[in-house]
Amino acid sequence: MLALIVLAGFFLLQGSFQPDIKISNKEINLIDRVLESETLIGRERFYDGGAFSLLAGQTGTYFLVFSDLDVYPPLTSAKEISVNYTIDGDFHSDKLEVVGGSYRSLGVNATKGQTISGDFVVTGTHTNGEIDLTIRAVRCTQTLSFSFTAVNSGLANGFAVVQLLVDGESVWVNQYHIDAGREMQDSGMISISDFYSTSSSPENRCTENHIFELSLSHQTTIGTR
Repeated sequence: MLALIVLAGFFLLQGSFQPDIKISNKEINLIDRVLESETLIGRERFYDGGAFSLLAGQTGTYFLVFSDLDVYPPLTSAKEISVNYTIDGDFHSDKLEVVGGSYRSLGVNATKGQTISGDFVVTGTHTNGEIDLTIRAVRCTQTLSFSFTAVNSGLANGFAVVQLLVDGESVWVNQYHIDAGREMQDSGMISISDFYSTSSSPENRCTENHIFELSLSHQTTIGTR
């Protein structure tokens, strides 16, 4: 009986010696933003009209660029482009005028996974119905800095796993050994890439709906990893 009591007391004592790790002083800051044009479907020549289709790989604005650049000298007469397209079955139509020697673009907003498909017809006073179509997007790469303090206020040394989440998905993770009663600081940088979107306000066109969070995902006592 005495042995059982001693053994129970031992495990009770062991249970009270646990790490208690928390993170504080969390900071996440935008330090750089770079916009770069990205060609998704290269320039293709059409005569009197044509069709197009694209699967949106990211949420953002996709630009249909109609050009008539091989005209010299530039002409004052314009080619009228009538565009009909759907985004996952949602119908849209628009019209553009392209003067010889220039280009015009049509921005189409789509969500990741949606299909943009449609056709167009070339009309107007011009010598031929030739028109070039390129589909582009503007990639926005943002560099973020982050920092935090991890404090172990428990009675045992432990390991802590800290992660940085973007929209709930882990984009950075690291493990730390923190002695009982001690604290440590760390910092770092990450880059995330989006497509520019004309559907949001100008100051948020690269960060619409992003939620950034530093969190403690796991902690264990030394020797129990």
